[in-house]
Amino acid sequence: MLANSAVPGFGTKLRTDSYYQSVDGIIRTLRPVATLRLISEKLNSVGFTTPRNLPWDRQRLAAYMRKKSL
Repeated sequence: MLANSAVPGFGTKLRTDSYYQSVDGIIRTLRPVATLRLISEKLNSVGFTTPRNLPWDRQRLAAYMRKKSL
């Protein structure tokens, strides 16, 4: 798993840069051909959780994509 288990400092990213690159890459690859539900299932199946360590679902994925402008 690419997640960093250390507690982040105030105002810092919750995960490493490689985590965000990997998650963003999966989303960008699948978004033209898959629904948010399928993308969230894929992220969960390969072991990724949200930046707050929750399982992905379509609402969390949509919020993440809005925040990151994906």
